[in-house]
Amino acid sequence: MGESFWWAIATATTVGYGDVSPHTTIGKFAVVLLMFVGIGFIGMLASLLTAFFTHEEDSNKKVLEKLEQIEKENTKLKEVIIS
Repeated sequence: MGESFWWAIATATTVGYGDVSPHTTIGKFAVVLLMFVGIGFIGMLASLLTAFFTHEEDSNKKVLEKLEQIEKENTKLKEVIIS
């Protein structure tokens, strides 16, 4: 049963067996923990980068909208000052 879990986790995490793999229960537990932590770290890093770049686009849109609003207000002020 334990070997089945080891095989399933190693396969699901796409780590595979390789030439060197743990043979003891404690070793396999430690490696499974490292697999999940490593995959979780890479997943968090990828999602943080994605969130940063997509948020950046939203911020640019907001800045452009604010600039357009300021330009309209400046045009109105110019008209008031001239008249």
